[in-house]
Amino acid sequence: MLSLLAEHRDLAARFCSCSETCLLLALYMYITSRPDKLASERLWLQLEQETVRFLTKCMQCCRSSVLLVETDCQCTSEAVKALIVMLHRQWLLIREMEGIVFNGHEKQIVQFLRDAVLLLHSLSQKDKLFHEHCLEVLHQYDGVLSGVTAVLRKGRHLKACEELALDELYPLEPEVSDQEMDCR
Repeated sequence: MLSLLAEHRDLAARFCSCSETCLLLALYMYITSRPDKLASERLWLQLEQETVRFLTKCMQCCRSSVLLVETDCQCTSEAVKALIVMLHRQWLLIREMEGIVFNGHEKQIVQFLRDAVLLLHSLSQKDKLFHEHCLEVLHQYDGVLSGVTAVLRKGRHLKACEELALDELYPLEPEVSDQEMDCR
């Protein structure tokens, strides 16, 4: 339902009120805190997928992308943090399932990882304060991007845009040659 709302630009713009009652901020806080302990992992994944779809549609619409990257509302920084937290949780689930034959649920998680990486990359390109917004979850950012990169490359079904996004979000350290080591 959220992703359908993003198609209505005027309605989507009302999600950010630049106040403590901001609906986007409440959504991000709800997702990161997961207060409903009775909800299953499948339900959480469904909510997280819908949120990523909604945010992706907002980023694709120039007017709606403003609410994700160019407002003074706290929701702009929380969007990046929530996305990293969601990626981290789903990556941990996939890591726990390693070696198990993928069923529908695992495929859903892998698709979520792909979509979330593309959204994170889009945010990194448009949000001038992206690196500042990552600071609180930097420890998760490094671990999750390394892990998600490994999971997605293992599947060998990456599209060129996904490869590029991963390379730009988490560039591999250049290897130091033996000659360079001797010079130091």
